[in-house]
Amino acid sequence: GHQICPIIDARRGEVFSALFRHHGGNLARASEDAPRTLQELRSIIKEKTIFIGEGALLYKDFLEDNHGDSELGESMFCPSYMNYPRASSLAYLGVRRLREGLSEDAALLSPAYLRKPDAELSAKGRDHDRI
Repeated sequence: GHQICPIIDARRGEVFSALFRHHGGNLARASEDAPRTLQELRSIIKEKTIFIGEGALLYKDFLEDNHGDSELGESMFCPSYMNYPRASSLAYLGVRRLREGLSEDAALLSPAYLRKPDAELSAKGRDHDRI
C-alpha cells in the first residue's frame, strides 16, 4: 500500500496534515489531523509518500528538498487538478459509507477545528493588551 499525506496551508508557518495508508481501495488513518510546521511534517514521514492538497502545491519545493531524507526523495505529488476538494469525491465516500451501513445524522455533524481561528486569536490578543 501507499502512504498518503493531504496538506492544507494553515498560515502562520504551519500546515494542517495527516497520514493515511491506502490498501486495496481502502484508506486507513495513520496519524491524527493536526497543525504542524513543515519540519514537524517532514519528521513524521518515514516512507515513500503521495502528497496531495493545495498545501502540497504551495510547499512542494520545501518537501522535495529532502536534505538527505531518502524517504522524501522517493515521494510523489499529485497533479495540480487533484489538489482541491471536489464534491464528487465527497459524494463517492458518502455513498460508500451508506453501502457499508455507516451513516450519520446530519443534524449532529459539527466541524472539527484543529486550532482557534486567526480572528479569534487576534481578538484575544487585543483584549489581553487592554487588561
